[in-house]
Amino acid sequence: MTYEEKLLEVFARFRGAGTDPETIEHLERACNAEIWRHLPHDVRSSWRLKLAFSPTHPGQVELEPRRLREDGATSAELEAALRSPFREEEPIGGFAGVSVGFGGGRMPEQKPAAPLVGDQSEAISTVRSDADSIEAQATALGISLPPNSSLLGPFLEALAAATEYRARAEAAEGELAKIRAALSR
Repeated sequence: MTYEEKLLEVFARFRGAGTDPETIEHLERACNAEIWRHLPHDVRSSWRLKLAFSPTHPGQVELEPRRLREDGATSAELEAALRSPFREEEPIGGFAGVSVGFGGGRMPEQKPAAPLVGDQSEAISTVRSDADSIEAQATALGISLPPNSSLLGPFLEALAAATEYRARAEAAEGELAKIRAALSR
């Protein structure tokens, strides 16, 4: 099964749902979580998933990816990745899951980790829920967070989006000021 076919499966789950922005938002979240985040890193860090209802075919959803980086994957590479066999990306672990032996001797016996007590387990669950909250907010904004990776890329995506929104807001305020000035004459 290809990434494209997996996208069609998610689309099919939403068949019959409303044709409103909320439906598109839920559909994008599902596609990001189930498919887009599993694309090869260069592709997903170069393109943002964007879905929209077709203006010419009512009720039909169209994939309109947004380019994030000019120096990243090309549109041809994105298309090739979407047509390639789906491969679920495993989270990249840290050193905790690695056991490496050096030399010819035996590895020293490792002691089991001490059980968590009181505040420690509560702190860990709070951190996890905070991370889940951040991931949900990022997904709602159309930002895909790479698993166990640097947040620099997503931060730069958010910064670029914020800069774009600010420029639009300033342009709209300028137009509004012109209209007010014309009306006050």
